[in-house]
Amino acid sequence: MKENAPATIYDVARKAGVSTATVSRLINDASSVREVTRERVLNAIDELNYIPKRGARPGTKDRLPAEIARPPVAFLMVGDFNDPGHSSITTRLKEELRKAADRYRLPFEELDIPELDPSASVRDFVGAKTKGVFLRTSNIHDVSESSVRWLGGLPAVQVLGENPGNRLWMDHLTPDHPSVGIHAATYLMEKGCRSLVFAASGPLNELNLVRCSSFVHTAHQNGTDVNVIHLAPPGMKDELKKRLSHLPATRVDLVDTRQELVQKIASVGDPNAPGLFVPSDTLLTVILSQLEILMSAPSQPVHAIGCNGETRGFTELEVTPATFDLQLDVLAEQAVHRLLRRIQDPEKPFLRISVAPKLIQPDSPVR
Repeated sequence: MKENAPATIYDVARKAGVSTATVSRLINDASSVREVTRERVLNAIDELNYIPKRGARPGTKDRLPAEIARPPVAFLMVGDFNDPGHSSITTRLKEELRKAADRYRLPFEELDIPELDPSASVRDFVGAKTKGVFLRTSNIHDVSESSVRWLGGLPAVQVLGENPGNRLWMDHLTPDHPSVGIHAATYLMEKGCRSLVFAASGPLNELNLVRCSSFVHTAHQNGTDVNVIHLAPPGMKDELKKRLSHLPATRVDLVDTRQELVQKIASVGDPNAPGLFVPSDTLLTVILSQLEILMSAPSQPVHAIGCNGETRGFTELEVTPATFDLQLDVLAEQAVHRLLRRIQDPEKPFLRISVAPKLIQPDSPVR
C-alpha cells in the first residue's frame, strides 16, 4: 500500500489474513462470515479507512458504502405495550435486534414514544446522525403514507405488528401468522383430537384473527369440528361476532368472564377432552391451571398448544404444553440486513418478509 493512497480490498485482506473473497462477502452480507473472521476484517477496514466502491465492475453486487456500512440506527416503540404478552415479546425483540446490530457493529439506540404526535417528526426524537429506524407499533395498526411522512424520510423497517394493507409503505418483517394456525390445527389433529377449540380474550387483533382463520379452515378441510370461545371486552360482542362471522361451520361462543371461558372449554371436552389452541402462552397457562382443577380426572388427555414465547408460566403446570417459537432472533437478523439494504438503496420496492415459526413440542400431553 503506497503512502497516502486509498486502501484497497487487497490491503484489507492482507491485514486481516483472509482472502479478498471473504472481504467481499462480508461487505455484501456480514452474516455470511464467521464471528472471529468478521471481527478481524472489520478492524482492518477501520484501521485502513477502506471505502468499498459501488459497482466496481459490471455485474458485481452493490456494496454498502463505508459511510453507511455501520450507521447509527434506532429502535422506536410507538404506543402502549403494557399488556404482558406484548411487553414480553417487545423485550425479546429488542434484545435480539441489539444482538444483531452488535454483530453488524451498528450504533443502536432505543426510544419509547407512548403517543404519536401527528405534528411531530421522528427526527424530533432520534439523533441527527441516525440513518434508519426499526418501528414496533401498537397504535399505527395500518402503517400508512401519513406515518411514513412522520418518519421524516428516514429509511424504516416495521418489525412485528399489523400492516395488513395491500400497498406497503415500508418494509415489514413479521412471523408467518397463517402457518401458526395451520400447524396448530395439524399438531392437535395428529394427536388424535376429534374436536378443537380456539380460545382467546380481548379485542381480537388482526394477527390473532389470521391465526384463528387458518386454524379453523385447516380443521374444517380435514372434517374436524372447531369451537371458537372468546372472552369479549365490555361492549365488543357485536364487533367480535361480525369479525368471526366468516368462519366456516364453526360454533362461536362469546363469554364475559375467564371462569366462563374455562367452563366452556371443559364442556367441549366432555366426554372427550378437546385439542386446545390459545395464541398466547400467558393466557394458555391460566386456562390450563384452571382446567387442572375443574377437570381433575379427564377421561382423555388435554392436548394444548400456545404461541408467542411467554413460557415462564409453563413451569407451574403439571406437564408442559406445546408452543410456537416465533424465532425473533431470525427475524431480527433479517430486519437488520433489510434496513441496511434500504439505507443503501431507498428506491427498492418494499417487501413483506415472513419468518416461519418453530414448533416446540412437550414430552407428554397436559393432563
